[in-house]
Amino acid sequence: SILMQPLVDGLLSLWGGVKTQDATIKKNFNMRVAYLWSIHDFPAYGNFSGWSTHGRLACPVCLCDSKAFRLHNGRKACWFDCHRRFLPIDHEFRSQANAFRKNTVVHDEPPRHLSGEEVLAQINISVADTDNFGILHNWTHLSCFWQLPYFHKLLLRHNIDVMHNEKNMGEAIWNTCFDVPEKTKDNAKARRDLAQICNRPSLHLKLKPNGKWDKPGSPFCINKNDKPIILKWFQELKFPDGYAANIRRGVNLTSRKIFGLKSHDYHIFMERLLPVAFCGFLPENIWMCLAELSFFYRQLCAKELNHDTICSLEQQVVVLICKMEKIFPPGFFNPMQHLIVHLPYEARLGGPVQARWNYPFERKIQQLRKKVRNRARVEGCIVEAELVEEATNHLSLYFKPSVRSVRNKIPRYDDGTCTFESSCNLQIFQYLGRCISPRGVRALSTEEYEAAFLYVLTNMPEMDEHFK
Repeated sequence: SILMQPLVDGLLSLWGGVKTQDATIKKNFNMRVAYLWSIHDFPAYGNFSGWSTHGRLACPVCLCDSKAFRLHNGRKACWFDCHRRFLPIDHEFRSQANAFRKNTVVHDEPPRHLSGEEVLAQINISVADTDNFGILHNWTHLSCFWQLPYFHKLLLRHNIDVMHNEKNMGEAIWNTCFDVPEKTKDNAKARRDLAQICNRPSLHLKLKPNGKWDKPGSPFCINKNDKPIILKWFQELKFPDGYAANIRRGVNLTSRKIFGLKSHDYHIFMERLLPVAFCGFLPENIWMCLAELSFFYRQLCAKELNHDTICSLEQQVVVLICKMEKIFPPGFFNPMQHLIVHLPYEARLGGPVQARWNYPFERKIQQLRKKVRNRARVEGCIVEAELVEEATNHLSLYFKPSVRSVRNKIPRYDDGTCTFESSCNLQIFQYLGRCISPRGVRALSTEEYEAAFLYVLTNMPEMDEHFK
């Protein structure tokens, strides 16, 4: 709150209005600025909101009304079987006693979304109650943003970052289905917790005659003979230019892993590659569940959102997570898996996720990090580099068009083309090119001529009017 207080003071003065000049009409007007929402990763969510994102009450949307519990062997908070309460009251999953927890039927209602006044009243009561921190509440402090006169009226004050949520979900699915050592959610501790919580005797650890424990194979784990097939498919995978990173360079067939995957790589994996990569290697019901999860993220991350689609996603995502709970062990469900339930609701309030996730800010931070030459003077390096960049951008306006500058960059793929005077005025023949094979003259066949003629006609802007 101390670090954010100057920002809040600025927002308070801007809410009252400041005199600003409109350069187009050369007149002053009273400009007002309002806080819309905050965008950050999950740990920073707790710093901004005042609700700690650790422990059993980590969900900042459910707040105190959370059904999470602590695993005895895994020693971490778990949200297993906490989502049947979000289903309709007459849904069949609610009455299935042994499909989730042992002998458990759910009749609870979902947690209620509190208004701003109710949240503020809860903070004022709970902040001083340190004895019940982590038991009845997770409030650590009163955020300075509550000083804004309109903050309690906002329906969406902080955003759950879809970028990190998608990355963590993709990483968990890959490591668990590939049974990656030290990273899988289906380890020995998870099997012991599963034996205590669930009624799945086929997955319980079994004691061998030599005194060692045997871990039976899971239906959601890919067979070891099929793993090289999937990895070889990733090695041969190609994307259009600029669509995704070169994932195949991180494939290691010896260790049967893929190294160096970034957040955007998991974004592509979850929305495009997951259903294709695992098709035929998992049981039909498990593959269908993962394919539905992939389609959910694809609809959620669309550039345009339909109100009916978002309302449908709010209902479908609960059933989807319940299906996953019937497949994966309790240790699989950490806070990130639970937060998926709230993503469609926030999309309904805030709109497309492209304006509410961390990708543009992470890329900007990467650009600023490259400008730092003296780590003892980080801010000074950034300011000096920004001034140089601003001056060069301004001076480049006075250069000739033929001079290479910021506004006239070398093409991404410069193959050393040569310019020539073309006697044809059609736009399709104005692009520069370079011969990549020995020069010569060859007569085209009828099929080649027709294919080339059709390509020219369909790619000429001059023919657009005729096609209409």
